[in-house]
Amino acid sequence: MREELHTIERRHERRAYECPAGHAGTSWRLEDDGFRCRVCERRDAGTGSFDALRHGETGDRVPPERLRIAPIVRQTAFDRRADGESLTHRETVRVPPCYRTAMQDLVDDGTFANNSDLIRAGIRRVLEERGVV
Repeated sequence: MREELHTIERRHERRAYECPAGHAGTSWRLEDDGFRCRVCERRDAGTGSFDALRHGETGDRVPPERLRIAPIVRQTAFDRRADGESLTHRETVRVPPCYRTAMQDLVDDGTFANNSDLIRAGIRRVLEERGVV
């Protein structure tokens, strides 16, 4: 039987996963050797380490190898219009999840040094030029 890969793409999706004591959301973090819960660490005066999260709705155990946490792309004021003019803070738009993979591909192939350079170049304009959008 193939095990399902759990993906967290948005910050609010973290709430669906809990430590064994039931602490959800931002209380736990992924580490090299498993997971660590800050609340358990403080309350129990222990390590707060555990080997798998629990999905709150289904009760499934989710070990680190079955969890993928996508980088959260935040709203930024550095996006630009197609003509290169900077957007004002009120005009700033959130980067849709479908753009994230395309953005990472542009960084990975060396076109841009990092996401910040890509954002400054104008995400929409660059992706339109490449035929992604």
